[in-house]
Amino acid sequence: MRWGLLFTDLGARIIGVFGLYCTALIITAWTHYIGPPLAVWGTIAGFGLFSFLMTCLYLLPNLHESILRSTVRKGRRVVFVAFNALWLLVSIGFFHAALRNDRAFVPSEWGFEAFAYVATAVAILFALMIFPFGLSYRPAEEEIAGARHLERFQRAQRRDEAAREDAAEATAPPRPRDIWDVVTALPLLILFIGSLIALRFGSTVQTASLDAWLDSVWFLSSVAFALIVTPYCLNHGLRPPVTRLATRVRKSRRRLMNILSIPMLGVTLHIFVGYDGVPELWNRVTTNPTATVQYKVTGIETYFKLRGCVRLAPTDALDQNMMLCRFGQEFDPGLRVGDVLEVTGELSRFGHTFEEVRRVN
Repeated sequence: MRWGLLFTDLGARIIGVFGLYCTALIITAWTHYIGPPLAVWGTIAGFGLFSFLMTCLYLLPNLHESILRSTVRKGRRVVFVAFNALWLLVSIGFFHAALRNDRAFVPSEWGFEAFAYVATAVAILFALMIFPFGLSYRPAEEEIAGARHLERFQRAQRRDEAAREDAAEATAPPRPRDIWDVVTALPLLILFIGSLIALRFGSTVQTASLDAWLDSVWFLSSVAFALIVTPYCLNHGLRPPVTRLATRVRKSRRRLMNILSIPMLGVTLHIFVGYDGVPELWNRVTTNPTATVQYKVTGIETYFKLRGCVRLAPTDALDQNMMLCRFGQEFDPGLRVGDVLEVTGELSRFGHTFEEVRRVN
């Protein structure tokens, strides 16, 4: 038999009985109170309701155990101890006042000697059970400690199992490519490589209206492209790798890298497809009127892959940002930042094709 558990249960019922007795005293004081301040009458009623609720926490076993489990942590326990201290002070105060007014439901010859014994016994029980010794919290603390130990054990098991799987996968040969690898990678390759070709070798820049529209819908556009590349990332993250190098990466890390690459690829495709791929493709497959527009050179790239490419902005919308590589410094080695180009070519709502280029200054 667990004598400690029996003692704490019995102590909780004793404190509950004391609380029930004091609640009856508070209700008696409330019914006998006659006075003008309505706030005093309401305060006594509030103390009675508060005492009844705290009494239930000690008299009802299941509720008492539930409260102990929920307040076992230090922060919550401090709040619970504060409420209990307030309740006991109020209860002892009403007990003392009832003895003075001969309304304590006990023989008058017992007097304040009974008050001293009862108050001392309740205070000792509270000190042993709740604060500062906290014997009532021992079962809850043991239960939480057991749950934490089990959680650590299960976490260690999962870690060991993952390590064994990673070791087995690292020694296993890469799986052969299949149709799903091709089908999931095809949209990404077409969009990405096509847009890079349009950027490096194309002769069309986006219009100012398309530039402004892409800036306003960048989030929705990135989400749409992320959905397109999700099958590719999941195929490589959830299935065994197809290269020997990928087998050396832990499965959890490989999955995390593929999941994180979804939004990154979505934003990247929004930039390359929206600003470079769409204008070039649209002007190639459609017929549009010819127009002349003046552009100002706002920058010249020095990065080795884009060296010689120029950044442009229409002279009537200098806040826009366009890049063109085919008609950069290779077309005119003397091109400098600040020069104005007069460009004639096919102009659609998405792009302007550079067919005839003349430097104005």
